Amino acid sequence: MSTAGRRAAIAVALSIGALTAAGPAVATGTFCAVTERTADGFVTLREGPDPHAAERGRLGTADFLWVATEACRADFGPRRCAEGGAWVFVERVFALPGSPNSGLKGWANARLIRQVACGDPE
Repeated sequence: MSTAGRRAAIAVALSIGALTAAGPAVATGTFCAVTERTADGFVTLREGPDPHAAERGRLGTADFLWVATEACRADFGPRRCAEGGAWVFVERVFALPGSPNSGLKGWANARLIRQVACGDPE
């Protein structure tokens, strides 16, 4: 699939996700973001806001994300809090259906993502 086709499919998925979202992320706020280019080619999602926390998955460059604004979460067990905004909680990864990252969530280093307008995966 072309890059334009991939972006269009992700934009549709994002629109559907925004209409059907429920739970604490909606109550506290979310923003859209994309992953930045990294030297190793991926951004790791983790179970906690710590570089040594268990890995949940790896995201490629420019993956489209829905990021929660709260600093504390208990999605993977005990409540974990990010100190000083260095980490953000990715509420959902929007990827093509069947992608291993579709619907993935976890903590990401805040320096490795960039906020974008929702519906615009650039």
